[in-house]
Amino acid sequence: MYQISLRKTINLSYYYPIVAYFFPFAWLVKIDFSFVLKSLKIFAYIDLLFMLIQDLVLSFGGRLFLSLDPFGQQMFMNTGRIVAGTDFLLFACFVIILARKLNHTLPSYIEVVFFSGLVFHLFFFAKSRMILLLVVAIITVAIFFNSSKKFTTPVRLLFYSFCSVGILALMNMLIAKMSFFSGDRAASGQVRIQAITYYLNNLGLNKWFGFGFTPFFDQIGGGGQGVDGGVFYTSDVGMIGLVAIFGALGVFFVILFLLIFIRFLRSFGDFSVKTIVIVYIFGQWISLSSFDISRILIFPMALGFLIGFRDHFNLRDSMLKDSSLVCPVKQRLTTILF
Repeated sequence: MYQISLRKTINLSYYYPIVAYFFPFAWLVKIDFSFVLKSLKIFAYIDLLFMLIQDLVLSFGGRLFLSLDPFGQQMFMNTGRIVAGTDFLLFACFVIILARKLNHTLPSYIEVVFFSGLVFHLFFFAKSRMILLLVVAIITVAIFFNSSKKFTTPVRLLFYSFCSVGILALMNMLIAKMSFFSGDRAASGQVRIQAITYYLNNLGLNKWFGFGFTPFFDQIGGGGQGVDGGVFYTSDVGMIGLVAIFGALGVFFVILFLLIFIRFLRSFGDFSVKTIVIVYIFGQWISLSSFDISRILIFPMALGFLIGFRDHFNLRDSMLKDSSLVCPVKQRLTTILF
């Protein structure tokens, strides 16, 4: 239909099989969960350290010493933003907070410094509004539930009611301050709305199939001019972009993923843990495509970590439960014999 060669189609879609990395990574996490978690944290700390050093060099010397990919280089030249590594840092933030919640422990000093440095980098230099919003939301949810652990149930319900209103007001203020639909960067928010409308209205161009793997500048493939000459990208509109590419297959994947994920969440953590997972996974469906070339490796890693978290902590809890049952029996036998 689009008269695009097979070679060009492969060039535009070669990275999608990366999702199969989930299987070896999930196996690796199961084999040595502590090692994988510790390695991730070390890489995240080093990555953020280099980002903060680059921020300082850029602020005082106006020089870029990091080597960025073509997209990152173009973004820096056009807007002055350093967007490299932000998806990985968001992922690391999510994993660290989730580990603390499942362990029922407070973050260490270095983890607090990491969170603070990440928010600083995202707000002043990366200026990635959606990623910043997700980081703030994940941290806020963790603090929100952690601060109410020792309350009685009635006090906890009252606390949740008041704090929920406060959190919603805070997030609303933060969204307004980020100028998604007003101010200097209003065009990027408006062009996303236009892109969503365009993709949803034209899904039937190829019957049951979506646009497929076509160049972004192809009008049939999803290109076209938005506000201020903005171009439509499937990677800018979250899961709508995936459905636009794959059509009915994309819809089937979304439904299947939701069914499996809901089943998974039933056996994973308490309500606070479930909320953090939902914020991270589905928050990205709004604007950040998990299947974009820069994020498609992180998606199977996130799912692999969730499997590892479940198996690791379920095993720990079952061992603690067994030991708590054995101790009273042992104590009773000791009393009878002696």
